[in-house]
Amino acid sequence: MNPSSSRRRLSGWPLVAVAAGLAALLAACDLEVGDPSDFSITVEPKTTSLRQGQSQQFIAYGGNSYTWSIDTSSTQRWAILDRTDGGIVVYTSLHSETNSTNLLVLTVTSSIGGDSTNSQAYSATAEAYIYHVP
Repeated sequence: MNPSSSRRRLSGWPLVAVAAGLAALLAACDLEVGDPSDFSITVEPKTTSLRQGQSQQFIAYGGNSYTWSIDTSSTQRWAILDRTDGGIVVYTSLHSETNSTNLLVLTVTSSIGGDSTNSQAYSATAEAYIYHVP
């Protein structure tokens, strides 16, 4: 047997072995693609108590871009946000009532999809509860 002919016959063998090994590894991993409708986000802290003039920083996790909002259905202005987008927001209490505690909900929303790679958009919402105390 000619040594150079043996090398030619075996030259493709390592590539085939690596490809077969990789295929076996991927099959064993049982990789699963997540369902975008299971998309969720969280906000920290979940609950806080503030007096007039006090501020609290809130941080959102689990999304890419965020939109923050507070309930503005009341005619009284209870709080202000330093921004309405981004992963971190600072909430400042404007509550001046001296004899009762009031609850306000801070909501953060994040969306995924809805572009050329994923035609359906999914969104997730998380809430933080702020007690305005006298």
